[in-house]
Amino acid sequence: MQTTANKTAAFSALNTFAGSRVQLIQDLKDAGYTLETAKDVVIEWACEKTKAGKAGYTVKANGAVKMVSSHPSYNTTKGIVYDMMLMIQGTTRHTQAKAKAEHAKTEPKAKATRFDAIAKEAKALSPQDKLRLIKILMA
Repeated sequence: MQTTANKTAAFSALNTFAGSRVQLIQDLKDAGYTLETAKDVVIEWACEKTKAGKAGYTVKANGAVKMVSSHPSYNTTKGIVYDMMLMIQGTTRHTQAKAKAEHAKTEPKAKATRFDAIAKEAKALSPQDKLRLIKILMA
């Protein structure tokens, strides 16, 4: 049986977590990062969290930070970076997948081409006319 005290503490924890995404976005903005520029610092942070440290990433000549795919912590770090970037965007894996599924349902069918129309008409031809058409096309 749940007590009121436990429920109150749980609600407090949930409210803190629910507000943390907004706080994360605001804190990164205050630190001078945008969605486009935050990935580099997120990679460095994730490498520190997974104990990969500086061996988990490299800094390119242009300043871009890339994860080292051969590092043992690569997959874990990659997942953390992906989740954090989604949080910064204000979404999650679940809503991302749902949006992709909805888009796939509503995506218009490919338009019929001239070739499709010709192929449809060719199906209606008699076998003799199909042979004549093939001979014309082969010429």
